[in-house]
Amino acid sequence: MKQKYVTNLSYLKVIVRPRFPKFIRGLNKIIMRHGIVPLVRILGKLLGMGFSKNGVKRYPEYFITLKDGTKLATDVYVPKKVFKKKGKCPTILVRLPYWKDSMNILGYVYAAYGFVTIIQDIRGTGHSSGFNYYLFTERDDGLETLEWIS
Repeated sequence: MKQKYVTNLSYLKVIVRPRFPKFIRGLNKIIMRHGIVPLVRILGKLLGMGFSKNGVKRYPEYFITLKDGTKLATDVYVPKKVFKKKGKCPTILVRLPYWKDSMNILGYVYAAYGFVTIIQDIRGTGHSSGFNYYLFTERDDGLETLEWIS
């Protein structure tokens, strides 16, 4: 019996739907937008880190264009004290092969304690374009991101 190997799978139509109902997704958006900073302040006190004194400004998803034309999806979280003092601030860069949106609480927490936080999807993952050549382009992409930060 002769077997046929399928090489073109473009005829498959895959629909990916979120698992949570619309109500839960809406509630999550409200909590992440308005409730996360007070939650971080309270939890920080309970965990012995003290109250955070900074509000957080989250910039919407930004795409950094690299020299080869690839666009990397990036979220930026800035403590509001940076705007008041108009000064420099220590920065934390997090580059993930996972969806950066799953780590937005990390951005809020670090920013609430005074660090500019940049969370980025690496090449070919999440909302970033390009193809993920595992470990081949990460160094150069990271260096270009550092140039963008400075």
